[in-house]
Amino acid sequence: MRRHHLAFATLATFLLLSAEGWAGDRENCVNTDTSVQIAGCSAVIEKGKASAKDMAVAYQNRGDAYYHTKQYELAIADLSRAIEFNPKSADSYFVRGKAHFRMGNLDLAIADHDKAVALNPKDVDQYLFRGKAHLDNGEVGLAIADYDRLIKRSPKDSDAYYYRGEAREKQGEKQKAAADYRKALALKPGREDATAALQKLGE
Repeated sequence: MRRHHLAFATLATFLLLSAEGWAGDRENCVNTDTSVQIAGCSAVIEKGKASAKDMAVAYQNRGDAYYHTKQYELAIADLSRAIEFNPKSADSYFVRGKAHFRMGNLDLAIADHDKAVALNPKDVDQYLFRGKAHLDNGEVGLAIADYDRLIKRSPKDSDAYYYRGEAREKQGEKQKAAADYRKALALKPGREDATAALQKLGE
């Protein structure tokens, strides 16, 4: 499983809220329990007295919580609001792109991942998820290019090799696909999807 991507706001982000007696809401909005987080961020948003920076964090964190509870439409709405408050947030574009992907909005997902990559090209996860969107959109060459970028930056990433293997298999490059599946398995022994893919190829 990939890491929980969104970098939750630190308590320091909400110092202004604490000064106004909102310490509980502030702490709940950065809680890793999604139900607590949604309630805390909702309280911050509904009071409507936070700074633009804090509103961006509240919408971003609540949107991320909605994403992880599979409430994708709500996630997209919140992350869009977060972007209005902070248009330079790569995380907001990234998670909104993932939500669009889950809903089958592939062009929108790719557009958001493009923006996230432009804002933060060092985040390797963005290449993986943009590659998956390209692959599902039938853009196999673009998918492979993203997986290549990811492997260059993170050569021990098992997912990158596995999904590049999928892309190569779709291109009919079975030997290269098998090599990628084997590498994914070597980096993450016991990986069932890579094992099944190799068996499918007769390896």
